Amino acid sequence: MALHHEGGVISHVTGNWARQGDVGSRFRVDGAAATLFVPDDDGRTARLTAGRTPEAEGAAWATVPESRWGGIHRGGVTPVPSQPGDGSAFYTSIARAV
Repeated sequence: MALHHEGGVISHVTGNWARQGDVGSRFRVDGAAATLFVPDDDGRTARLTAGRTPEAEGAAWATVPESRWGGIHRGGVTPVPSQPGDGSAFYTSIARAV
């Protein structure tokens, strides 16, 4: 997708929900001065497939281990701590959009 901004800048956005295997960062944004990357998901997928639930884990469910944090690459890497998300709000929004 090409986004044409009011100031004349054009951003190119691509996405692929069907990526399989080790093909690089799970999420990546390239800019003129730096790249933001997130190498993996937040770990909840593995927890769900192992039978764990948000109800059972409480507040710990929203935590993301440091090993799964993303980073900003600008000549070196600066870690970016992940913030707790709200999966219920996310999936409710997806359902409304569909």
